[in-house]
Formats: sequence, C-alpha cells, structure tokens
Amino acid sequence: GDVELMAPKTKAYTITVQAKEIADDNLTFTIKVNPDKVQEYNTANGTDYEIVPAEAYSISTNTLYLPRYNRQSSTSTLTLKADGMPDDGKTRLLPITIEKIEGNAETVLEANDSTFYVKFARVTIAGIKFKEGEGTEAKPYIIRESQDMLALANSLKSGATTHFKMEADVDMAD
Repeated sequence: GDVELMAPKTKAYTITVQAKEIADDNLTFTIKVNPDKVQEYNTANGTDYEIVPAEAYSISTNTLYLPRYNRQSSTSTLTLKADGMPDDGKTRLLPITIEKIEGNAETVLEANDSTFYVKFARVTIAGIKFKEGEGTEAKPYIIRESQDMLALANSLKSGATTHFKMEADVDMAD
C-alpha cells in the first residue's frame, strides 16, 4: 500500500500470514525486510525506488506462528516513522518477505505470495494538495480527510476567494 506521513507522525500496521488451506501442523514464519527485492521490483515495474531507511520503520517481531488447524498466523506490527525518512519528497519502497517456514516440509510458498511492498513518503504541508476540485464555486475543493484539511493552507491566497465543500467528518488526530 501507499503511505504518506508528515513528521513527527507514525502509523502502525498489522502483519499476518494467511494460509490458503487449514494448517495440518504448527508452522513458524520468519519475515524480514529484503533490500534485494527493491531492484527486482524496479526492474519488473520500470520504477526507480530506493529502500526505506532502517530508522523509518520497525517490526515488532520477525516470527509469526500459525497454529495447527488454523489459517491465520499470529501478528506483528509494522510501524512507519516519518521522522526517519529523508525530507526530499521521494516515495521509497519497503519490501517485507517471508524468509523461512518451519514445521512442515510439504508447506509450499508461492513466489508471488512471499513479498509485499509498502510505498512510503514523508510529506510536508507545502507538498499536500487537494485530490478533488479546483477551488471554484462550480468545482469546490472536496474535504474528506485530514490531508484535505492540511491542503487548505496551501490553497488559500490573500484577497482571493476559495470554495471548498466538507463531505465527511475529519479526525485531525490521524
């Protein structure tokens, strides 16, 4: 997924492993950030992402457990930290890979299921723009989330009339 955060914000995500079938045995999955996957992703997608710096994320545990007769593993928490990202506006890539599976020799991990990617960027108020609208009476800026409220600061000009429409309750704590 794509994540944009302003410093000093952090955002946490839950990581789990989902099996296609019910596990016959207890399984242990080891996950890790795999820098080699950045170049692989760039080659496959015609992009030039750099890896998210180590100080911009943490993973609560690299070991996930899938108990026998279940399909979903225990959880780990990925925390992204805007303060750890360079303040250059670039989106960076964080590839998280299942490195190892223990518990059943017959367990197969399909290559396309072993890595997920997080695109992460540090943003500043100056870089935040409205996703919808033009600020005119006919096409007002649409406010639905906290990023839209922050975009107001960039859109207001002295002596000019700016139109906006509030379409949702906005929680500025996010």
